[in-house]
Amino acid sequence: MSALWRSRHLLGFVCLLSCGCALHQPIAAAPDLLPLPPMAPGAVVMEVVFVTIGPSAEELERQVWRQADEQVLPHAARRQLAAHGLRCGLVGARPPDALLELYQRSQQSVDIPAGNAVVPFENLVHRQRRMQLRHGQRREIMMPRDSVPELQLEIHEGAASTPLRFEQARCLFSIRSFLEADGAVRVELTPEIHHGAARTRWRGDHIQGRWRWLSEQDRRVFPDLLMRASLAPGQTLLVSCPGQGDQLGHHFFTQELIDGTKRKLLLIRLAQTQLDGVFRERQIVEPLVSPPE
Repeated sequence: MSALWRSRHLLGFVCLLSCGCALHQPIAAAPDLLPLPPMAPGAVVMEVVFVTIGPSAEELERQVWRQADEQVLPHAARRQLAAHGLRCGLVGARPPDALLELYQRSQQSVDIPAGNAVVPFENLVHRQRRMQLRHGQRREIMMPRDSVPELQLEIHEGAASTPLRFEQARCLFSIRSFLEADGAVRVELTPEIHHGAARTRWRGDHIQGRWRWLSEQDRRVFPDLLMRASLAPGQTLLVSCPGQGDQLGHHFFTQELIDGTKRKLLLIRLAQTQLDGVFRERQIVEPLVSPPE
């Protein structure tokens, strides 16, 4: 009886084990359902794109500017920009067909600087960047042009002109964004030239509330050439220079390439905002302190 009892229990254990294996299948790995980290309430996302304009694309560029709203800037500001070789306009959420064609052509082109045997990596890819901005935070948009050993230009201030000379100059725009109560974002662009040897210095960070030890060049800011426009989500700000010349805009937007001199068109598109004046309570997130210049 003991052997029969043991055989019956062993058979039951085997049946239980087989049933257990059938009922308890291995659980597949659950998908990652963790939400993405939320952006700060006062943050917006900008898409920054550089479009290359060669001689064959100038007619497309003229079509783009004919459909752009240049009245977004006051008349006095437009005259001041034109005197320094700069142009600014706004297009809607549905960009003109000519702008889309310019964008596609720029994706297919490769910008090789003149006289360079080695092509920099950034010239092999389309220059596109997503930039997250806090309310009032200062960020920089570097121009594709390399550092210039010596840059000379004249700045017109009223009826007088001031000659300027910079060594190891880099051209860029500082950008700030400010949320408005109706859900739009006010964008401010200021041309700057960083020049000279880099020096280490302390600089306060008003966003994170701390001091940082930075190595940076001297800055020449042009506040009279400030470009200020309000963008709704999906709208794009266009900035470029009208054509050839030796003005400030020429040094910002022209580049000597192996196949000739080409100009750049800067596109700044408001891609995302955390403030919606229709579905959310109207509020403006102010910085703790005034942003430094």
